[in-house]
Amino acid sequence: MSQKALNLDMCGLMIETHLQPENAITDARQQITLEALKTILKELSFRKEYGDNSFQKQLEILRNEIDGIDAELLNLLQKRLKVVEKIGHHKKKHNIAVYQVKRWNSIIRERTKLAKDLKLDDTFILKILRLVHDESIAVQHKIMNKK
Repeated sequence: MSQKALNLDMCGLMIETHLQPENAITDARQQITLEALKTILKELSFRKEYGDNSFQKQLEILRNEIDGIDAELLNLLQKRLKVVEKIGHHKKKHNIAVYQVKRWNSIIRERTKLAKDLKLDDTFILKILRLVHDESIAVQHKIMNKK
């Protein structure tokens, strides 16, 4: 956990130590010995916040690429939600339920297979799919509830 905090450039660590942790009056279970502290500190990698000019230039190029990809993702999400609105109106017109289990299961199956083929993490993709699906359901509910 300490290394994770340093990797995220946190401003410090809070590590409780005690000569005899088992005899500590408060929070005995979360305290460590001085020897354990020395071991932890020896194994930690302290990272810099910034690199040299060459590093910063390359980082800026890569971040600009990410910014462009993010813009594409947002545009695709907007495009998807416009189609969701059309679906919502179509379902309302024909009195069809917003949520359809078979379709959702099919999406999960097909998208996780594609994610696997693309070597993307299943858990990550499922989180995204659920968020997108929840928003799609919310949009369709608004349409269904409009008088």
